[in-house]
Amino acid sequence: FYTLLLSEYEIEQWQRRWFLVGRGIRIYKSFVKQFFKSLLEYRADFFIGTFSFVIQQLASLLFIYSVFTIVPDLKGFNLDQLIFIYAVFLIPRGLDHIFTDNLWGIGMYVRTGDFDKYLLRPVGTLFQIISERIDWNGFAELLMGIVMISLVWTKVVPQINGQDILVISAYLL
Repeated sequence: FYTLLLSEYEIEQWQRRWFLVGRGIRIYKSFVKQFFKSLLEYRADFFIGTFSFVIQQLASLLFIYSVFTIVPDLKGFNLDQLIFIYAVFLIPRGLDHIFTDNLWGIGMYVRTGDFDKYLLRPVGTLFQIISERIDWNGFAELLMGIVMISLVWTKVVPQINGQDILVISAYLL
């Protein structure tokens, strides 16, 4: 069907692009696999870090809950709405930590001279930097955000109007 709409050249270009996307996904998977192998090299450190992150998130939720036991209403927000806002904050934060956590280290790579290894490989420089390091806590943040939204969704969504969506979107930007 698409051969009627596109020229032969355009079809080749689309096939090439999808080939490159598939290649990028395969390379990214191998980078992630190597990262997790290095992360699990010190298993105790991995499990202690994961446990401490869970404690940190539970402490955040406990803080929100304790504030609402003292003050039942904060400028018109109830507990479920604040948990929803916190969860909406956790999802993009988790995605940021999963995919772009290594961007902070570019300056260090340049200062120490390690940036050359990215320039000499036959893969895009930015792709290598993004793929090389993943913050494990980003997966937990993403998961916690999804779980919290699913828990309070039915209590919050009927109360959200168009103005609230604009305000939340503005805060996320």
